[in-house]
Amino acid sequence: MDDHRPPPDAAHQLPADSDIDLHVERQRSELLRAPWAILGAISVGGAVGTLARYGLGVAFPASPSGFPWTTFVINCVGSLLIGVLMVLVTEVFDTHPLVRPFVGVGILGGFTTFSTYAVDIQRLVDNRAAGTALVYLAVTLLAAIAAAWIGLAATRRVVGRREATVAADSLPRMVEGVRP
Repeated sequence: MDDHRPPPDAAHQLPADSDIDLHVERQRSELLRAPWAILGAISVGGAVGTLARYGLGVAFPASPSGFPWTTFVINCVGSLLIGVLMVLVTEVFDTHPLVRPFVGVGILGGFTTFSTYAVDIQRLVDNRAAGTALVYLAVTLLAAIAAAWIGLAATRRVVGRREATVAADSLPRMVEGVRP
């Protein structure tokens, strides 16, 4: 018998959320709330994103041994939009608390599809296109990370220019005592 295993009931002593310190009463009460609004927003958004992805997959199917361009483009576009969204909801706008779960986790999480990515790789290997599978595996991962970074950087740049323009345009009016 392995003496290093915790007793069977030890899992019940572990926190359900690593961000919650069970020794702090206010944080402990957070576990009692059911996050139904958040789960509902994610579910509805996920249905929307998944249907969009499914529709594109049906409209533009991949051949059994061909590069799965539709899934590749979906993952890249979705990753780019996740980068844009994260800047907008964390740095630019005060949004409703359900915007990020609905759009980010729900719509874009349902739209991007790394499970289909894995199935596509397996399909390519099964159809004796291991080279294509390997290229797809590497290129999709790198392109999705690059797309998210581009989304973040481009949005920050656009928002920074817009804020600088708004600030410059509003300065004379503020000096005159008129708020924009």
